[in-house]
Amino acid sequence: MIDKFVWNEEMELIPDDKMRDIQWNKLKNMLEYVYTNSKFYKSKFDKASVKPSDIKSFDDFSSKIPVTTKDDLRSMQKEGYPLGSNMTVPLEKIVWVTASTGTTGKPTYTCCTQKDWNMWMECIKRMFWLGGLRPGDVHFHALGLSNWISGISFTQAAREIGATVVSVGVPTPAERMLMLIQDIGATSMVSTPSYAEHLAERIEGFGQNPKEIGIKKLVCGGEPGAGIPRVKEKIENLWG
Repeated sequence: MIDKFVWNEEMELIPDDKMRDIQWNKLKNMLEYVYTNSKFYKSKFDKASVKPSDIKSFDDFSSKIPVTTKDDLRSMQKEGYPLGSNMTVPLEKIVWVTASTGTTGKPTYTCCTQKDWNMWMECIKRMFWLGGLRPGDVHFHALGLSNWISGISFTQAAREIGATVVSVGVPTPAERMLMLIQDIGATSMVSTPSYAEHLAERIEGFGQNPKEIGIKKLVCGGEPGAGIPRVKEKIENLWG
């Protein structure tokens, strides 16, 4: 079996100019859709004196569409109880609701239709595949497993790729994490960059080398860090 480079060759290998056309058409359709169907976005656009028809380029989108902040999202949740005035479909079409961690205040909610869920699964599978996850990998899930958007969805996507998923989640004591990785023979792990650093340093504190416990592939996300060269280099040096 030839190992393909990307998960979805039909979409991920599209030439840049064609991809920009696809993105532009999707953006135009989305602007019209939210303006027509979302009380929150219609009000936001109207206050900025902008309509979807005013957006004729990506530059227009960047300069004319008002930015939505976390405080905006919290306010619209109060106004549109229970899930917010940004909703564009009836509640009965929502199949999944996730919550943010609430680190900076009251959690905000993300609602998904079945179509949203399917697209989210596709995005995660593309990410994992590009990160090296393959059928036969024993994949260690070291992210939150509660109602966070990267919990259940990440484990489901890894299973759909064909990996064996170890759904541990955090917070779990580092000693138990190390034991499970070694006992089950994990070959791949997903975590935040800060947790990847923390776990590696704890493993070293137990007198073991993170490079030698079996993890060969590491996907990091959920917070800034993995794209910062010095952080990336540190994680690579810790895990090999």
